[in-house]
Amino acid sequence: MPRNLFRYTLLLAFCGFVAMSCAQAQSVAEYGSSVSRSGGAAAGANCRTLQQRAGPDGAKVALRSVPDHAQVWIDGLFVGATPLDLTLAPGRHLVEMRDATSEMVRQQIELQPKQSREVLSTLKPRYPDKVSLR
Repeated sequence: MPRNLFRYTLLLAFCGFVAMSCAQAQSVAEYGSSVSRSGGAAAGANCRTLQQRAGPDGAKVALRSVPDHAQVWIDGLFVGATPLDLTLAPGRHLVEMRDATSEMVRQQIELQPKQSREVLSTLKPRYPDKVSLR
C-alpha cells in the first residue's frame, strides 16, 4: 500500500508541474511581449532589417499608442512595443498596433523621403470597464 501511495503522490506532483509549465508558457505568449520594452530578439532583428531598407532617404516615424506598450507590426513584421521610433523606407507601409485587452488598429501610411511623421493610435478596449448585474 505505501508503494502505491508513493506512486500516486509522484504522479500528482508531475501533473501539477506540467499544468504550471503550460500556464506559464501561455501567460508569456499572451502578455510577455506586450509589457516588454525591447520586444525581444526578433523585434530587434526586424527593426534593423526595416531600417537598413530605409537607406539614406528614410523617413523617421514616431509610433505612439493610447495606452502605451501596444505591440507594433510594420508590414507584417513585429518591431516592438510603443512608444517606438523607427526609420522606414519611403513608400506605403501597413502599421498594426494591438495588445492583449484591446482591439487591433490597422492603418496604411504613405511616407515621403526624409519625412518625419508621428503615428498615434488609440486602442479600443475589447472588454467593458464595468459589468452590471441585474
